[in-house]
Amino acid sequence: MAAFRRGPSSHRSHTQSTQMISVPYVRVINGLNPGRVIIIKGVVKENALSFAVNLCFHSGISLHYNPRFGDNVVVRNSFLQDRWGKEERTGGLPFFRGQPFTLTICCEAQSFRILVNGHEIQHNYNYRHAFVYEINKLEIDGDISLTSVLTVCCEAHSYRIVVNGNQAHTYKHRHTILQQINMLETSL
Repeated sequence: MAAFRRGPSSHRSHTQSTQMISVPYVRVINGLNPGRVIIIKGVVKENALSFAVNLCFHSGISLHYNPRFGDNVVVRNSFLQDRWGKEERTGGLPFFRGQPFTLTICCEAQSFRILVNGHEIQHNYNYRHAFVYEINKLEIDGDISLTSVLTVCCEAHSYRIVVNGNQAHTYKHRHTILQQINMLETSL
């Protein structure tokens, strides 16, 4: 899977005027598959208690990603068959009150690989709901200000990029072997 690094224009201060996206944020995402990437950028509020990112399907939540500042932990879980599973709490809290963040969720063959500010942390989450193609909604809520939500869909001959719920670009693959790609830069 690709490694992620901030592009040159992403070094701007979070205090500059940036159009914020309404929270709670809810968008239809029409299924996930290995190779799809969701990149969430925002700023944690100064008095934040928690925020959550949910990848939902028709009858539950495949991934509940929930930084909790009072407990100094990020909880990962699934809501399946009308009940919560066992919480995963390892890996610490890589978010800071009042600071910008980039949260990257990579859909892989058996798990979600999760990066925070371009760094891989111990928050990877094995699928408990194996049918990731059934995931149809992204929900983001809590004590954050959102600046962008980007999805990158790796398709047979192109990448489709969706920014803040709107189709933005489609790029043809320049590499014939996708596994050779080792970096995706974002500069939103």
